[in-house]
Amino acid sequence: MKLIRRKRLLCRLLLAVILSAQLLINLISSCPEVFAQSVPIGSGAHPFPDTASGVGVFLDQQPNGQSSAQVNFAASHCVGTQKLTTSLAQTYRAANPNFIILEYYLGVFSDSIATVPIGNTWTTDWPYVSQQTSWFLQANGVDVQQNGGDSDYVMNILFSNNQPVTGFPGYWTQQCISRARTNLDDGVFADSSTIDTIFGNVTPTPPQLASVSATQTQWIPSLDQYWTFCMNALHSQPESFYFLPNFGGLITGWDTTDYTIPDGGMNEGFCYWGSGNYLALSDWQLDMNRVLNLNSLGKIMMYQTYPSASASSFNEDVWFAVGSYMLTKGHHTYINLPLGLECDWYPQYNAGYNLGAYQSEPSSSGVQNYYNSNWGVYQRYYANGFVLVNPRSQAVAINNLGATYQLEVASGG
Repeated sequence: MKLIRRKRLLCRLLLAVILSAQLLINLISSCPEVFAQSVPIGSGAHPFPDTASGVGVFLDQQPNGQSSAQVNFAASHCVGTQKLTTSLAQTYRAANPNFIILEYYLGVFSDSIATVPIGNTWTTDWPYVSQQTSWFLQANGVDVQQNGGDSDYVMNILFSNNQPVTGFPGYWTQQCISRARTNLDDGVFADSSTIDTIFGNVTPTPPQLASVSATQTQWIPSLDQYWTFCMNALHSQPESFYFLPNFGGLITGWDTTDYTIPDGGMNEGFCYWGSGNYLALSDWQLDMNRVLNLNSLGKIMMYQTYPSASASSFNEDVWFAVGSYMLTKGHHTYINLPLGLECDWYPQYNAGYNLGAYQSEPSSSGVQNYYNSNWGVYQRYYANGFVLVNPRSQAVAINNLGATYQLEVASGG
């Protein structure tokens, strides 16, 4: 997905994971606890495992040509991935029958360059879609394109009288269903779906996106209906396929999109855009508030953000993402901090297992419910300790924790 990059406040951030006892559980042996559920292939979409204890990792995708050791590690330690050929899907399912696989499809765009696996072939439906001229969103008779992406065209997903005005939504859902069955998928990841990728980022500007108020009244209601249409079509199948759009950064305050419609989605840019590009405090709070609300409703949430292994702050960056994850996670909350296409695994994940289960469900009233005003940090309690997160640019010193604790530390990955 192409993200709209805005200037962010660079923050120095502190995360402490505090353990209350000698609870140094071996990481490798504890991870399979995440994969306790078992559903035979062919009986429906595989269930997303519970993450109240431990850390669930959902990978962006996995490349062909992996060794059996790489496949076995990713399949046994991670929840799932997307964009697999049929043969690679079979390889992963042989290693872990419960491994979740999602189909990848652009949500409101069509792209003349990007390809996806259908069976064992990487291909595109652009030759067909490009001929359906009535499916493209237009402004003054010109097809609308994403700025900086000469291959990305905005599709007309508008609704009128509760019905799509073009054939694109029906085509999209039928393609998803067919591809999901061919690729042994459990659902669909709809990338580039929200206003993050479209508002102020297309040329020419259609009237439905000409202003904030126009977007709120003329685009977002149709997007909500489009999501409902897609989800109903996927759920009505015997497999009851998941519908999981890319929610983007979730930090646009005026965004009125109903993110509770789908089964969940991805928060891409979770808690920061990347090393050296952190969110302003108010944006971080808004992001946390929105994911907490979705987690409190039991939605499937996939957090993804991009630390840089070459950054001097790399260890701190990973800790901050893991800490924000621990602060907000629910029963179906997953994280991915990719450095490339391969499976990336971090020793910071160990904290999720050492801390045990969270003591209370994610707060529907927002991240402020976790604010410890005496210490000036956000705190959430777990069975074996607590996690502290400081999203501000100023360091915080806590001189007295009230008892003796262990500090979880990690390096490498």
